[in-house]
Amino acid sequence: MNITIISLGTRGDVQPYIALGLGLKKAGHNVKLATHGEFSSFVIAYGLDFSPVEGNIQALLEGDAGKGILGSGNNKFDFFRHFAVLARPLMKNILVDSWKACQGADVILNSLFGLFAAKSIAERLGIPYYPAMIFPETPTNVFAHNLFPPEIRLGPIYNRLTYSIVEGAFWYLFRNTFNDIRKEVLDLPPIKKNPFRQMRKERVPVLYGYSASILPRPKDWKDWIHVTGYWFLDSQNVWQPPEDLVDFLKSGTKPVYIGFGSMSNRDPEKTTGTVIKALQIAKQRGIITSGWGGACEEQSTRRGVSYRFHPPRLAVSANVCCCPSRWSRNDRRGSPCGLSDRCYPVFCRPAFLGAMCLRSRGGTQTHSTA
Repeated sequence: MNITIISLGTRGDVQPYIALGLGLKKAGHNVKLATHGEFSSFVIAYGLDFSPVEGNIQALLEGDAGKGILGSGNNKFDFFRHFAVLARPLMKNILVDSWKACQGADVILNSLFGLFAAKSIAERLGIPYYPAMIFPETPTNVFAHNLFPPEIRLGPIYNRLTYSIVEGAFWYLFRNTFNDIRKEVLDLPPIKKNPFRQMRKERVPVLYGYSASILPRPKDWKDWIHVTGYWFLDSQNVWQPPEDLVDFLKSGTKPVYIGFGSMSNRDPEKTTGTVIKALQIAKQRGIITSGWGGACEEQSTRRGVSYRFHPPRLAVSANVCCCPSRWSRNDRRGSPCGLSDRCYPVFCRPAFLGAMCLRSRGGTQTHSTA
């Protein structure tokens, strides 16, 4: 079977789908991952077919709209407003590129941000599509939507209402643009009803790539909603640590791993300075990984601190003592090594998952960065 996976977003939105693709490939399927060009070498290194999709997410997050999203906090109005500004100009090219990637596919899998493209392309090609996501998006009475503060618990009615608010807001913001693009690119009629509700009405199977031990499957979900467990990528098979990092790890006590992931940092110099000061006060060595967070390398070239761009966390976890990070969908990968995690989220979704882990006694504490 030929399977195309459409995954859009940051590295944390792409890496789990490489793992999912490898599992499908091992099962005998041909897998192509359609995502942004900056991840081409990352995808190809694991032996999956790659198809480019419009958008440099790092550059977008560093722009005004991207910073607006990251700075929106719990203000849902600001979040949706900035997200619309960021996404609308990309939607046509994303659909065009995704359409090219899906030629010859028998099945389409999609991340959350690939949903509209996958649904329309599957409709045009007459093939099935299956949303495969790493945060729960299906309405439930058990917990609120992940864009809402996890510390607010107002009961079942509130919880289910939050999903209606999020789905309604997204559809209101993008309905006209999306329907225009559907007509222009795929010659399809407009979607008149909320596609999220329509998807549930049609009983489209949904896969969720997280652990039911961390967030138990709600009993009010229908039987076509599946929680599969994490889609972890074994980074150690591809990534080899540079010699200077190996020497650093061997030269003293186990350091603290401090990760910034794929979220842009509004003040990297100040943040890096704070981290280094904290390490000095605690008398600890540290590995600072900037990713797209923009930790300041100039401040990190000092004794007891190793500055890295994006080492796979699982690959270094056995050699560190603790993993405080800003935590993405993907950063749960430190815990399999039995480490103590600390979550300092800069965005609502990591805060949601951190709170769920804490409730389940999964070893993670979530701390506000406000």
